Amino acid sequence: MKLAVMQSSGKGKLYPIYYYRHVDRLKAISDRIGALMIPNKRSYTRFVNDAHANVEGNRRMAEDIFDFLITNEKTSRVLRKANNSIKVHDTPWRKKTHSAYKSGYRR
Repeated sequence: MKLAVMQSSGKGKLYPIYYYRHVDRLKAISDRIGALMIPNKRSYTRFVNDAHANVEGNRRMAEDIFDFLITNEKTSRVLRKANNSIKVHDTPWRKKTHSAYKSGYRR
């Protein structure tokens, strides 16, 4: 647990602050509703004096997302099923478009 110390206003008393409390609360909510959370496996580099990730940080986030999707039991099953149902040369919209042009119907 990472803690920081905060001084109260004018009293000189120090209080510990848990910086990752929001992550724990979000995890509790996602567990309660059955949503999946992608864990941070890499550190995300950021711009100076800015909380947003820079180009390298965005690449690392994308790698975390990709790794999660292909290794998680629930998501990898869905991806395999979707991959098996896609046929590269099966494009029904072409047939409809072609027949629509043959019959003279155009928008």
